[in-house]
Amino acid sequence: MNASIPTLPSSSTDAQTEARALQLSLSRTAYNYVRSYPNLDAVPMCAGVPAGEEFSAAYNALVAQTSAEIAENFAVNVLNFLEKEFQEDWVGGFSKLFQIRQDVQKLIDGMYAAAEEAVQEGPTAILKSTLFDMVRSKFLQAETEADYEKLVVTLPKPQMMAIESKDWMRLEDGRPCQQDWFFGYLQVAGFNTTNLRRVVHDKPTGSKALVWRELQAKMTIPDTVTVESLGGPTTLKLSDMVAAGTLYACDYAALIGDGDLSSKESDLHGKHRYLPSPIALFYWNASPPTGYPPVYGAGHGHAGALQPIAIQLGQVPGSAIFSPTDAFGANDADRLKWKIAKYFVNVACAIQHESVAHLGDCHLIMEAVAIATHRQLAKEHPLFQLLAPHLRFTISINDGASHNLIVPGGVVAANVGARIDWTLQMVNEARKAWRWGENSPDTIFSLRGMDQLADYPFRDDTLLLWKAIQDFVADYVKIYYKDDAAVASDPELMAWVQELGSPQHGNLSGFPTTLGTREQLAQVVAQMIYTAGPLHASVNYGQYPFAGFAPSVAAAIYKAAPTREDKIDRASQVLEWLPPLDVALYTVSFVYLLSSVQFDALGHYAANPQYPHFADPGAQKALESFQAALAQAEITIHQRNLERPIPYLFQVPSRVPNSISI
Repeated sequence: MNASIPTLPSSSTDAQTEARALQLSLSRTAYNYVRSYPNLDAVPMCAGVPAGEEFSAAYNALVAQTSAEIAENFAVNVLNFLEKEFQEDWVGGFSKLFQIRQDVQKLIDGMYAAAEEAVQEGPTAILKSTLFDMVRSKFLQAETEADYEKLVVTLPKPQMMAIESKDWMRLEDGRPCQQDWFFGYLQVAGFNTTNLRRVVHDKPTGSKALVWRELQAKMTIPDTVTVESLGGPTTLKLSDMVAAGTLYACDYAALIGDGDLSSKESDLHGKHRYLPSPIALFYWNASPPTGYPPVYGAGHGHAGALQPIAIQLGQVPGSAIFSPTDAFGANDADRLKWKIAKYFVNVACAIQHESVAHLGDCHLIMEAVAIATHRQLAKEHPLFQLLAPHLRFTISINDGASHNLIVPGGVVAANVGARIDWTLQMVNEARKAWRWGENSPDTIFSLRGMDQLADYPFRDDTLLLWKAIQDFVADYVKIYYKDDAAVASDPELMAWVQELGSPQHGNLSGFPTTLGTREQLAQVVAQMIYTAGPLHASVNYGQYPFAGFAPSVAAAIYKAAPTREDKIDRASQVLEWLPPLDVALYTVSFVYLLSSVQFDALGHYAANPQYPHFADPGAQKALESFQAALAQAEITIHQRNLERPIPYLFQVPSRVPNSISI
């Protein structure tokens, strides 16, 4: 509970004004910007973890439980690896048994070391190389896809592995999570829904849609294509799809950037990993063929599905193009190259997710907000009291990431195929191109051309939460700012605004240079709460559910892209592109940690719900209205999920935390 009624600087006595100034002076000595992290010169971070930003005992208890679950699953797998090595390579009798015993002791010692590091350094320490280096067996190449499923022993099955087979599915295409309908569904309701764009003939200034002639300049693709529909194969023109607004694409050119590609790819344990840059085309089919949910989108009055129709594995004309029907002569009668092509797209999506959509656009944006808020808003300021729950543990979790995740040889380097310096450079380049005003839900879907897509679960659900946040913040702001003049005359607020937009400080490009109205202020604060809560939840909590099975989604590719001429006619050949089992196990552990720790729930601030959070009755009433709106949104989302092919859970309000704390 906030112990005192918040006040604006204009309402403070001389003594209170002096106390506020002292408190802010002290905060500015503790919260300082630093840009010394390699390849992140555009991204300000906090120089250390100031006192009071540490994880709480309650938070550590949650992490300890999740870490124990990870350790148990990890230990069972390592013992299975060792047992297989023992059975397959029994030479030397008792000397071999002695070696196995030493390996087991190493495992136990390593578990204790990893757990101790997690207590001392934060949740990400459990995933440091201490854990990864325990796996040193030669039997790590999968023999079948089932070997990846077996990595989940004591953990709950990822949602993608637990999808029930339905009579409309094409079971010959493998598990449901490897089928075309799921591949399309990932783009609008997966772990990263930020990449899909509408394809247009011409776009207005500022639009983030993709221009068809620019894609054509990179793709050697005929205009006329055959698309499977409910009534059978249909011949359509891609240019007509563009005109009708039914062609969408993901273009991963940014993953390779300019210059020497070999300097951006990486090696791990003697294996080279390739950096993908696919272009995937999708068609919004109002009459999707067999293998697609028959009621997909019906809850919005639109039947249909996002159907993949072509994937080019490269950014230059002449690169191999694959399709579900082998329409481009890729010698793919068994659809195995098509399966590999979908995997390339999912890997590219995962790499962009970890570097930009998740780390860059959520964690690091909110770190700048956290630093500036502590430096420029006194703790008595109403905006400080509103934002505090939405900034909780963000600096601390980011500090842990800077020491354990995004370092050479760290978690990201082990899981993600790009070199860590190139991964960070992608974050840096994305930050330079990022603009505050473009990333509001009011604008981003329109800029990407996604506002007209008939069914887009992330968009549809997140707009419910966005409306609830906007209404709450507007009500809250009006309590303390009686008119627009009060906004413009708040010196702490103006200093906060200037610092967030300053290239030398927060470096949030496009942030308003001043705020003159209550409406403008409410919009800015609402976007902060949205970024810390729903936006981050959408890219964080889908990782284990929808990226926990490597044959469908991983973050690295272990063989060069197939060509039209390559002969791939055995399912076992596909395994050559997938990660070794030790890397896949490490990834499962990584994404399970990130997807399983939830400290609180959006709009619920009180440690004890029996007592109000805000001391101000007006603020508490606004909060209760917010909670009621979120409860209604939860009901609506659950109703929508009854019709969706699989539930989209990552915007359910009770599953969305207030802050970026994991």
